[in-house]
Formats: sequence, C-alpha cells, structure tokens
Amino acid sequence: MRGSKSSLKEEVLVIVAAGELGGESRILEHLKDLRAGLRVIAVDGGYLHCRSLGLEPEILVGDLDSLPLRYHAAARARIPQVYQHPSDKNESDLALALERVSALLKTGGQRARKLVLLGVTGGRDDHHHAAILEISEFARRSSLEIVVLGHQSDWYFARPRQAPVEVGLETGQVVSLFAASQMVRGLKTQGLKWDGSQVRLLRPGSRGLSNVATSTRVRIEVDTGCVWVVIPHGPSRQRGGRSGKRKKLP
Repeated sequence: MRGSKSSLKEEVLVIVAAGELGGESRILEHLKDLRAGLRVIAVDGGYLHCRSLGLEPEILVGDLDSLPLRYHAAARARIPQVYQHPSDKNESDLALALERVSALLKTGGQRARKLVLLGVTGGRDDHHHAAILEISEFARRSSLEIVVLGHQSDWYFARPRQAPVEVGLETGQVVSLFAASQMVRGLKTQGLKWDGSQVRLLRPGSRGLSNVATSTRVRIEVDTGCVWVVIPHGPSRQRGGRSGKRKKLP
C-alpha cells in the first residue's frame, strides 16, 4: 500500500509515529476501507512502522532520535521532504507533524477531509499523555475528521459544525466520553446506555467514563466544545471486563 499524492477527489492524511501500533492487520484493513488517496507523514521512528505497513511517506519530521542511524540515509533517499529538528526544542515530534498537516492543508491538501494517526499511543507515559493533549488541541481548531487507531483503544473527536461521530460497535462495548475543552454544551448521543443528551454541561473529568453501547451504531455530536471519544478494543472492550457498578453519565 503506497501513500502518495493522489488524483482521487478525496485524500486522507496519515501520521505514523513511533509508539505502539497494536494489530497491523486491523490498521491495514482500516486504511484499505478508506477508498481515498493517502498522504503519509512519518514521525521520527514512525518511519519503521511505515516500512512494516507498506506505506511510503512524503514527509519525515522530528529530531530523528528514535530512528536508528543506519536508516537515516535510506529515509532521506526515499522521502521527498525531511524536516530534521534539534533535540533541544519546545515542541514534541508529534506537534511538529501536526504543524506539517496544517501546512499541507494551506498548500496542497485542499482535498483532505480526514486525518488518521497511528503509533501515537503506548510507550512512555509522558509521551502518551502529551499525545492526548496535542491531538485534542489540534482537534479543537481543525475541521478535519480525526481518528486515532491506538494499540488499546481508538479515539474520535466530536466538535460543533462538524459531522457527528458515528461508529459501528458491538452491543455491550465500552465507550467513554471526555470533555477535551473547558466545557461542552449540547451533547447528544444515540446508541448508548446512558444518554449524553441528559447532560447539560460536561466538564473535564471522569463523568463520561465507561458508558455502554446498546446498538451496533453509536452517534455523538455537540453544540459547543470538543468531546474526546475513547473506544477500547481487545480484552477491555466489554463492560464485563471492568469492576464497579456505579452509574455514569453520559
């Protein structure tokens, strides 16, 4: 599977970082189903994930500390645009990649409607939490549909004036909703046990933890703010894998 500038009407931007991928077959199936041209940005050691997934990045960005030196020459030879930054910098490599996405949208990415992020979860806790903050901040100001395929969960972001988040799930599957902005108003949900539409105001915190899908199709939308939707996969995806019976809204 090649990632390149495409003549198709729609393009999908893909960021591949150096964190944990999870199941490669699941990722490849998702990318195959997109039916769009892929424009791939490798983040430092994420270049190695691109090689294993058969993706050809057009951009490599980062300080290249997690990409073994023996791959540097090959990466520079294959990738049209390489942005190497010093190790001592204020921004994370992921933040620099998101800046590249913004630059693409202003220049040659007008057909892009979606951003998929891979390899941004797991690994060092501080890197994992930094990824949550960086992606949430980007989501608050971006019009792209954003999907994170993580090693233990998938993430989506519901925002006003954007298409609702709609996800196909199994009944009983866990869905957690968190405010990714100071407050969220006008939350509306369908297909969840505890209806988020009853929540007048959602603030950052654990109130939306461990809701449950009651339908094979879940829909989430908001009037103001940004909601971070987390859907675990693997052993923890069903509510039976979690202890405690405290009712939660949404």
